[in-house]
Formats: sequence, C-alpha cells, structure tokens
Amino acid sequence: MFSTEPEARFMDPEGSTVAAFNSVGDFVAATARYLEGARTIHQVHNAELERVSAHQVTAIWSMEDYLVFPEDDETRPASMHGYGHYHETWELADGQWRIAKLALRRTILEIKPKERVQ
Repeated sequence: MFSTEPEARFMDPEGSTVAAFNSVGDFVAATARYLEGARTIHQVHNAELERVSAHQVTAIWSMEDYLVFPEDDETRPASMHGYGHYHETWELADGQWRIAKLALRRTILEIKPKERVQ
C-alpha cells in the first residue's frame, strides 16, 4: 500500500505535528504499539481525487476514528474520538499504485482522560 520510503505526518487540530515517519516499518511499529489492546473504528469517506499526471494522483478523504483503550493502561487515555482529512499523494511504479505521501490533518480531536479512583 505504501511506497518504500513514504512521508507520513499526523497533525492535531492546531496544525502541530504529533507524529511523522519516513519508513513503513517505523510507522507500522509505532501504530501497533499505540493500538495494542485498543478497540477501534476508522472510517474514510467522500474521496476527492485529482489526476496530476499519468503516474501521480492526489486524494483527500474525510475521516472519523474512535479508539477505546484498555482500562488498566495508565499510559493512554480512556478514549479518543477524532475527525479530519487525509491528504495523500499516490504514485504508480512497477504497475502498482502506492501512497508516497500521507498527512492526517485533524479538525476535531476529543480525548477523554481516565477517571482516577482515590
């Protein structure tokens, strides 16, 4: 799905970069660690595609995700619910379309902290 050295960047609603990757391996490893044990849903809708050339397409997708983390994990919040847009550049190489650039620009991100029992 990704090119060998994709550029991936994830931003909060204020536009600050919260994570960036230039390696598929690093992206997959970080995502697997963060989502371990979580229940998630991730949806993309309403693709806007633009053909830049015979070998390049840009895409914008609206997205929504909802993550619920394990109760006994104090390193992550109780849940996260977000909206935003993926901005992607796809490139054709060796007969395969692959993501060369991906940026998630969140418009809303609601983080629910864990309730502390005292």
